Amino acid sequence: MVSDPFLTLLPGLPPPLDRLHDGQAQVWRGEGRIEPGRSPAARLALWLGGYPRHERAGPLRLVITPVGPDGAVHWQRHFGPHVTRSRLTRAGARVMERFGPVTLVLHPVATGAGFALTVAGARIFGLPLPRVFWPKAEAREWAEAGAVAFDIAARLPWGASLIRYTGRLRPA
Repeated sequence: MVSDPFLTLLPGLPPPLDRLHDGQAQVWRGEGRIEPGRSPAARLALWLGGYPRHERAGPLRLVITPVGPDGAVHWQRHFGPHVTRSRLTRAGARVMERFGPVTLVLHPVATGAGFALTVAGARIFGLPLPRVFWPKAEAREWAEAGAVAFDIAARLPWGASLIRYTGRLRPA
């Protein structure tokens, strides 16, 4: 069985998170809110990463597709009509998530009900960015009443908001 990179790094997650990250093809639905940053730098970064550049609240759909024996998975986040795609792979004790030409190296840390993420590296067009250019993240996923809840927030290196999206998902 192929496993999502988060699951292989964080065994023993609560059942909803374990199911979300089991590496199998699946669809999750729920509600979410996305609040993109407004600065020109945030708009450029969101465009490069394929995120919506306008605030949205409403239905959210997540489609997960395994894409190979290396444990990679594709995530498609449907924020209403907008689709944001990423590819997740494991790199040692980290997870690499690629959004178009932007790749973030993420460090997952178990919490009581789920996990939190910090940014441990960044690349653009395959070139490593110096730490001073890495976004700052406050991101977490947790189990809540049989659902997966999430609060993903990122700031540009100088503190301006890059993006925040929150919500809850259940298997479709």
